[in-house]
Amino acid sequence: MKIKKEVEMDFCELIKWAWEYNVKSKKVHVKGRGYEIRFDFAGDICFERGYITTTDIFEVEIEVDEEITEETVIPNLLEVYKNDGVIDSVNWKYMSIKEVLKEDGEQGITAKMFYMLHDDGTLTLIWKDGELV
Repeated sequence: MKIKKEVEMDFCELIKWAWEYNVKSKKVHVKGRGYEIRFDFAGDICFERGYITTTDIFEVEIEVDEEITEETVIPNLLEVYKNDGVIDSVNWKYMSIKEVLKEDGEQGITAKMFYMLHDDGTLTLIWKDGELV
C-alpha cells in the first residue's frame, strides 16, 4: 500500500529525486531556515531566496510502497471508536495504530476501525475489530 512519509534530503538528493519522479508544482521546506524552494508547473526550481548553503537539508514528503503494520506511522489516520455507547471519529496526524490504541486504553475508548485518509478525500480501511485487514 502506498503511504506518505516525510524524509530529509540534501540538495543533490533532492534534485535526483525531483528529476527521477518528474516533480512539478511542489513546495519543499528548508529545515530550520524558515523558507522553501518550489518546483513550478514545468518542474523548474524556483528559489525563495537567492542561494542555498551546502549544509541545507530539505524536508520532502514522498510516497512509498510499504506494508502497513500497527507500528506504521500514518500521516492522516482516521479512527472510528466507541465511547460510552456513542460511535464517533477522530483524525490523527502522523500517528501509528499502536500509539492511538495506547491512548484509547488510557481514556477508556474502544477503537472499532482505522482508515488511511488520502489527499483526495478517499479512505482505505486498514484495521477493523482488532485486526489489520
